[in-house]
Amino acid sequence: MDYSTTLSENTAATSVLVFTIIAWTVAFCVSRRMKSVKWMPHVVFVVYVICSPLIAASLGDPMTLADEQPGPGNGFAYLPVIGEAAVFVFIYCVLFVTAMGKWLLDLLLPDRPAGVAP
Repeated sequence: MDYSTTLSENTAATSVLVFTIIAWTVAFCVSRRMKSVKWMPHVVFVVYVICSPLIAASLGDPMTLADEQPGPGNGFAYLPVIGEAAVFVFIYCVLFVTAMGKWLLDLLLPDRPAGVAP
């Protein structure tokens, strides 16, 4: 049986992947031009990245009846979207921990010269 979807699985996954790269580039460009709250575009981007697998699945999965089971390969097209989301979230977590470490180091050792590790 053919069920209607908004987009096909491959088109939904590809469009979300491409839009994620575009949104990442826009977040960097916008945060560079901002005078204050430079982290806000990156927060919006991370929230989008966390939601992007759900967006791709809602665009590409067909509506099935309650008593029907999905096929054995249903959803494999979304694995790249899940992988991309995991990579971006991991990168932003590492950058956050690094920034917090630098902030704590500057807070605990305020008299050290700039660029010199303790």
